[in-house]
This record gives sequence, structure tokens and C-alpha cells, in this order.
Amino acid sequence: MVNQFQYAVRMHADEWKYQLKKQSENQPSMIDQRQWVRPPTNVVKINMDAAFHDESKAGGWGAICRDSSADVHFAAAGPIEVATDALHTETLPLSYAVQVAEQLGVGRVIFETDCSNLHRALVSSDYDLAHIGTIISDLKFRLHMNFIDASVVYAPRICKKPAHELAALGVGVAQGDHAMWTTSYPSSVTRLVTGDLAVS
Repeated sequence: MVNQFQYAVRMHADEWKYQLKKQSENQPSMIDQRQWVRPPTNVVKINMDAAFHDESKAGGWGAICRDSSADVHFAAAGPIEVATDALHTETLPLSYAVQVAEQLGVGRVIFETDCSNLHRALVSSDYDLAHIGTIISDLKFRLHMNFIDASVVYAPRICKKPAHELAALGVGVAQGDHAMWTTSYPSSVTRLVTGDLAVS
């Protein structure tokens, strides 16, 4: 119990230092990006997001995969049944998105998240001893072993509106299940994808 408390205090202190350092550095790719950006040729980008309703205590995840022509390869959504905190809630959509990408045989992929802590967890060892350390370690292994090339990058939430909409739809999917679209996407998602194209 004492070790867990000390770890939590250290992680909060480290997070403050990390955020202050990030604000002081010149990082235009994290600060200036205001829209979805197409991935390189022969690479797909998967945006994912989580939604959580405080009133109902229900959560959902969503993911959408697009290529350099902005064509949608697939969209998926499902419920989040149990999440211990915000970082756990944001980690689950990535885990589900990786699972779908593995099943569909995606080779070169960029996973885009708006959770800076999740990005940090995957590019460092800072969260290996956290309560979600096992999930993080599993994701690192799968990203390395099951794709030709895979990376997880940070982008602001404004850059992934379709994924956010899918996460909201995921709240309504039956527990233990998920919805998948490869054609005929939900109209609300199609409108947001079209909006991305208008400004990209």
C-alpha cells in the first residue's frame, strides 16, 4: 500500500514536470495541428477515442482507419465495460484498434491518440509499473511483432472527430460485442469524414 502511494505521488510529480517541459518546448506538430492529416503513401492512419458518460457510468470506444487518399478502410465501435481511470479509459480504444488492425492484416499503420500520457507510456518505460503496466507492455509487444511498421503518435482531439463520434456510438453497443463497418458508414461519421476532406 505504501509503495503504491509513493509510486502514485512520484507519477503525479513526473507528470507535472513533463507538462511544464512540454509547454516550454517548441513542438509545432503537437500544438499547431488543427485538422486531420493524411498519412504517407502505403500507410494507414487509425484514429481512436473513448467516450464516458458520468450519469450512466457507461463508456464506449471508436476507431477509424483511413489511407493517404483519405479513403476509409474500416470503422469500429464498442462498449467500455470497466475502466479504472482516465488513462485506462484511453488505453482500451488503442488495444481494441490494434486488435482489429491485426485481424484485418494491416501492415504499416500510424495509431493517433489525443492522450499525451498514453503516447508517453508507449514510447518510454515510465508507466511500466503502473496499474495498467501489463496492458502497456502487451501493446508494445503487439505493435512490434504484428505489424511491418507501427507507431503511436499524439494529435489534439480536434483532429479525430469521426473517432470521437464512433466512441459515442460505441456506448450503445451490447456488452462484450463491437460494431464494424467496411462500407455504408454511419451518416454522422460520414459527415465528419467529409468535413476533414474539406479542410485537408
